Amino acid sequence: MTRFLPVIMATGLLAASAEAQVNSPRSADYLFLTNVWDARALWVNPAGLGILPEASLLGEFMIHRKIDGGYKLGQFTVGFNSRGFSLGYQRDRLGQDAFGEGISGTTWKGGLAVPFRGGSIGGAMTWYRGTGESDTDFDLGLLYRPALGIVLGGAVRHIGKPTVRGVEIPVESVVGVHWSTPDGSLALLGEGHATDSPDDGDSDLDITYRGGAQLSIGNRLPITVLTAFDLGSNVAIDRWHIGVRVGAGRQVTAVGTFVSRNEQMQLDRASVAGVVSNILAGRR
Repeated sequence: MTRFLPVIMATGLLAASAEAQVNSPRSADYLFLTNVWDARALWVNPAGLGILPEASLLGEFMIHRKIDGGYKLGQFTVGFNSRGFSLGYQRDRLGQDAFGEGISGTTWKGGLAVPFRGGSIGGAMTWYRGTGESDTDFDLGLLYRPALGIVLGGAVRHIGKPTVRGVEIPVESVVGVHWSTPDGSLALLGEGHATDSPDDGDSDLDITYRGGAQLSIGNRLPITVLTAFDLGSNVAIDRWHIGVRVGAGRQVTAVGTFVSRNEQMQLDRASVAGVVSNILAGRR
């Protein structure tokens, strides 16, 4: 039994890590708080719901790598936005942990955003359900366009520090910037994240960064290649996301996420999202 203890401990740690990661919405992996205006903004930055007078529907499916190898459906998300009012549903399907306990759960989210001259402000409330427990939290977001081609944003997530499947989710503060060429064909994005440390008497913040780029080509059928990098406090790449988006008002986005294991990059997650979006006529 003793010789199997390290294996059991490692498996348990990996399961806990996967649980904490998959609880986050897939859209937040590859999108930034300054570049999403459709129904996915509910999961990334609720202020994005109010930037455009639009209505949109979202469906997103993700597979993830299991601890023992192979892939399975890990999460699916549906939702809508209509002139800044949005509702969404997320289901995590992680199967069982190292002790045979189910760690699946559901997340309901509702958001509202209000535009102002040059920007938008929004908020969202989240209800977590699963494994016999429930909790709630709040998100606040802000977007502002100070000049053509520049978008600034900020958000505070998980206000209330919910406990989700036995893990307390810390408060996270995010600031971001989005720069694009006048024709919008090239965009560069960056974010800084400050996350509260665990409640152990340490008041330090965990600082991480994200960077990314988007390159769009085509007129009749727009095609966008997108990439994002998650950077640790030492500015080393933790995860790399790369994908392609086809279409504009009716679009499909496919994204793969790679992590380093045993000094090799391995596919950890893959997803497909479909969004139908229409700009609504008239003023709010």
